[in-house]
Amino acid sequence: SALDRWAAGDFTMQRRALLEARVDDRVFLALNDVTVHKGIEINLIRIEAFVDGQSAGRFDADGVIVSTPTGSTGYALSLGGPIVHPDVRAIVFMPLNPHSLFNRPIVLPEQSHIALRLPSASAILTCDGQQTYAL
Repeated sequence: SALDRWAAGDFTMQRRALLEARVDDRVFLALNDVTVHKGIEINLIRIEAFVDGQSAGRFDADGVIVSTPTGSTGYALSLGGPIVHPDVRAIVFMPLNPHSLFNRPIVLPEQSHIALRLPSASAILTCDGQQTYAL
């Protein structure tokens, strides 16, 4: 059985990246993706994005998704994002349904720090489609 093989040391281990999302003093972890989205609101939300302290743009969208290589074949892929091989040390940052032709997914180094500012909107943080937190 699989448990017998595992007990005998007959297995391989794969390392996978985790995302860490911080809101105030709360910390959330995700294996696949972290999404900031408008929830049930009708209007788009204005998002100001920063990567490693530098402005990465301001846009109106339903939200943003940040995915690991593991998560790149899930929600991000269904929205037109790239498939990232699990051995590539990168993350994907992409707007959700942006109101612009020029906002496209960006592949960033794994250690990138992404900060978001929502000047006048409420939103929801979701990690791996499980944990949710109102912003």
